[in-house]
Amino acid sequence: MDAVPEWIRTRKAEDERAKAQDDARLQQVLVDDMTVAANAKEFFQQLLGALDRNAEGLSEIGVFGKLTRIGKPGSETSCQLNVERRGLDPSLTYTAIHCDPGSTVIRCLTLEGQDQEAHSPLRQHPNGGIGVLYRGRVIDAGEFAAHIVQGMVEKVKSSR
Repeated sequence: MDAVPEWIRTRKAEDERAKAQDDARLQQVLVDDMTVAANAKEFFQQLLGALDRNAEGLSEIGVFGKLTRIGKPGSETSCQLNVERRGLDPSLTYTAIHCDPGSTVIRCLTLEGQDQEAHSPLRQHPNGGIGVLYRGRVIDAGEFAAHIVQGMVEKVKSSR
């Protein structure tokens, strides 16, 4: 029998290289997911701190915010942020935020005429640590908190 044609050997080598690359990418995805899951609690604590700072500063723009943490101190897995405009024409909105231990997703349940739930995947941040994938890029806890609170402020201010 004749030797295997060159083009078949070349194709086989290309297929083996592609499989090795796919295996390496899969391994990296698994490592990244394990890293994110291991650091989700720390990220959530950073998010709570950033939400607190945002809520406390809202009185500067005539709106009031309150963050209620749910769970044991230092081990919270949920919170609810209320934002309100007080006065003759008051308006209130809230967002409940939850992160299961070891999860790679932050869940947000928001009052917008009806309850809406959004899942925000956690990813490794390019500057280190982890962040939330938002609009095609990974943002840190401070940026995510600002995004949440700004949206809530717009809702209560625009309801005049």
